[in-house]
Amino acid sequence: MLKKKFCLLVSVAAVSLSMLCTSKVNAAFPEVKRIWGADRYETCSKIVQEGWKSTSQYAVIVNGENFPDALSASVLAKKYNAPILLAKGSTLGDKTYSELKRLKVQHVFIVGGAAVITPSVESTMKNMGITTERLSGQDRNETSAAVAEKIGTDNGVILTTDNDFTDALSIAPIAARYQMPIVLMPKDGIPGSVEKFMAGKNISKTYIIGGANVISEDTALKFPNVERIDGKDKYERNINIIKAFGDKIDFSNVCMAYSEQFADALSGSVFAAQGANPIILMGDKASEYTKYFLTTKESEIKNITVFGGTSGVKELHEQDVFNSTSGDASNNTPTTEVSVQNNGSPIVKQGNWVYYSVNNGSSSSTSKFYKEKTDGSGKVKLSDDFAKKNLD
Repeated sequence: MLKKKFCLLVSVAAVSLSMLCTSKVNAAFPEVKRIWGADRYETCSKIVQEGWKSTSQYAVIVNGENFPDALSASVLAKKYNAPILLAKGSTLGDKTYSELKRLKVQHVFIVGGAAVITPSVESTMKNMGITTERLSGQDRNETSAAVAEKIGTDNGVILTTDNDFTDALSIAPIAARYQMPIVLMPKDGIPGSVEKFMAGKNISKTYIIGGANVISEDTALKFPNVERIDGKDKYERNINIIKAFGDKIDFSNVCMAYSEQFADALSGSVFAAQGANPIILMGDKASEYTKYFLTTKESEIKNITVFGGTSGVKELHEQDVFNSTSGDASNNTPTTEVSVQNNGSPIVKQGNWVYYSVNNGSSSSTSKFYKEKTDGSGKVKLSDDFAKKNLD
């Protein structure tokens, strides 16, 4: 009798044959909505149109080509229920101009100095009858501290590296939703502007994103009530951030953005924060760590919102998002081999899913793998690659 082993991260539980039935209903892959335009400026305006359908008293303007000053903007924008809009070089740009008019914006927060958002951009808005307030500093650290001063520290503070954007974007929707300012930090030392901001403040929690190779342990020791969230790469950190705040996140809608450019994720960060939704960073394909995590949330995810065109996040299919069984790359969850002998059909339960094979011939090569919900619905044939990776 053929016996095969199927390795999954599972809860050790008895799985009976009664769990399996022959339902023909296909699993419902989440509805995917892509918000995109011809470039980052049009994509931003489309996101704003989706999230702010009528008017907005406030807006936040950042430079569409320069990430450092822009990274702290999402928390400020959510404080005022305002959209983030992108200035285009030394001009406001047609798309941003149109959105300011459509929304009947009365006041704009400009994040960044005159070298980042030029005086001519500010003059254009003043000529539209819009008042402006510039939050800036001598460098990216001081600019982030100036924005943080506007937010306050009642709910904690988030420290991220000042030389890359992915960590800040990973936590931006969470930081925005729960009003925790994002302060940009070098690896070693505390800039004077950040020391000044922190002085005398009661900080309940300091979240440091990244390991000691990103923000050193000596630096971390100078902040109160530190919790460090790390991962071996930007995708693992992205997921670990989401896990750390999992009880505060609504997974019914999951947002996705391209990991190699900052603008679309930044534009979508406040949109995601409105619904307490996470932003999943995607490269040319989802990392195995990302796919495994999404599989654990599969029953909760009803919608996926993608920011940007297919030059970033590619067209999504079920195998691109779910069905990863490589396990949790952190190895924090024990792996259990479960094998039930039934005419060569191993049976494994993972969450709300049962995985099994059907052998239609004498050779193991004729076995087909399926997954099915424990209530008998949602039968899906898994790919041959899946079977080859997980059978021996």
